[in-house]
Amino acid sequence: MDNIYLSGEIVMKVRNCPICFKNKSSELFRFTYDYLLKVQKVDESFLSFVGFDKDSFSSIVCCEHCDFTYLRENYEWDLKYEDYWKIHGREKPGTKFGRKKSFEERRLGNLANQKIISGLLMLIKPPRDDEYGKSKWLDFGCGDGHVALMAHGINFVEIYGYDINNEKLKGPSRKGLKIFNSIDAVTTNGPYDCIICTDVIEHVSEPRDIISFISDNLCPNGILYVQVPLKTKKQLIKDCINMKKGSLISTYHCGHLNYFSYDNFKEIMNHYGLHSCNVQSIWGGLEFMGDKFFKIISSPNLKSGLLYPPIKLLLGQKYNLHYFRK
Repeated sequence: MDNIYLSGEIVMKVRNCPICFKNKSSELFRFTYDYLLKVQKVDESFLSFVGFDKDSFSSIVCCEHCDFTYLRENYEWDLKYEDYWKIHGREKPGTKFGRKKSFEERRLGNLANQKIISGLLMLIKPPRDDEYGKSKWLDFGCGDGHVALMAHGINFVEIYGYDINNEKLKGPSRKGLKIFNSIDAVTTNGPYDCIICTDVIEHVSEPRDIISFISDNLCPNGILYVQVPLKTKKQLIKDCINMKKGSLISTYHCGHLNYFSYDNFKEIMNHYGLHSCNVQSIWGGLEFMGDKFFKIISSPNLKSGLLYPPIKLLLGQKYNLHYFRK
């Protein structure tokens, strides 16, 4: 990475491409102070806290060497979130900051998490030397532990959670989840038959390092469940054009540092020995129900707003669900 200096002081850090490490890129969209404040409704006190002033910007760019899309400047927001919450109240009127999820959102989230676990249970096998033994799982970047806790208590699964946010780990720890807060502990306890990694890889400055680490700590023939926003290159460019016109598209923000396409994500995973695999869910009716919901939504006689949220979660319109085997 490089630093931009002005009068001897660092103004902002600039990333090279996190995939090929080249520094030539073309800009697709620029997050400006006004866009963040007026369109994304980011709290003004937070922008001040992270040092993002009226002249600051953060660009979504495309690498001219490998065609990967990433956030180039002012990319360390996620490292400062929790320090901000320690000083300010979590809920900010008129913004999305700190808003508590409704019961309906939490219920649908639990359904989606159960679907993840049910798919993994169809793929994971018991230890070869003990048919009644437990398989070892890890939720890498578990946060509040919502996914890991779905598997906690299954009699043939031993699951652990890892996250760098000690505050978030307090909740799942109180509920009995075994947790790690250091990367060394993750390695010492490994390898794992199954690793879950949801909403992590798009947030880190060095995605290759995370994918490599996960692969190294996965057992031979082990399963990785990874959840990351994926777009076609055509859709990504179209979204950036619409944002220039003032549109709000939730996938794009300064916390998402990496924007994967279907093809380059699969290529990167394959490079580290991880290959996509199909899964037959024990919730066979869920996929059918999703298709049925989709047909109902298409009907002009019904209000789609009532049924759209389940479709978004269960069919993965925003976040594409992927199973990989080592």
